[in-house]
Amino acid sequence: MLPARSRLAARYVGTAGRELTRLALPNGGPVTSARYIPSLGFEIHPLVEKRPDPDLGPYEEFRSDASSSYHALEIEGETSPIDGLDVRAAWTWSHAIDDVSDVFKTSGTSPFAQDELGRHGGPRAERASAAFDVRHRFVGTAVYSPDWGEGPAGTAGRSPA
Repeated sequence: MLPARSRLAARYVGTAGRELTRLALPNGGPVTSARYIPSLGFEIHPLVEKRPDPDLGPYEEFRSDASSSYHALEIEGETSPIDGLDVRAAWTWSHAIDDVSDVFKTSGTSPFAQDELGRHGGPRAERASAAFDVRHRFVGTAVYSPDWGEGPAGTAGRSPA
């Protein structure tokens, strides 16, 4: 049973992003036709023929075809079990999904869509948990403010001399 001075709240939060900017390499990405092997020197590979336009190297362009979504359930409670003590706690379950959070190379991820690296599925193959996704978050606080009472006039809060 909750004390008389308590509150419990639950809420849903959701957002959606459409036409978000993402970096694209439409001519096959950073794939090169040459690689260096210490024992052999430079070795040429026929990877250029796999590019959509074999006469053109890699180039970058910004597109506005990415999307994102965020869903969260927030539960928050607060109570004052005794005079001067306030206790608050909040828990959030959330899920951030997108196909664009890796615009720059961070934490070992590639900013290029799978189809740009020669894999099938296109940018939709990138739709998954966002790089910044945090599923559970718990925060709790307790504040105690004792009532020191009133002493003689003008001495509230002072220690006796």
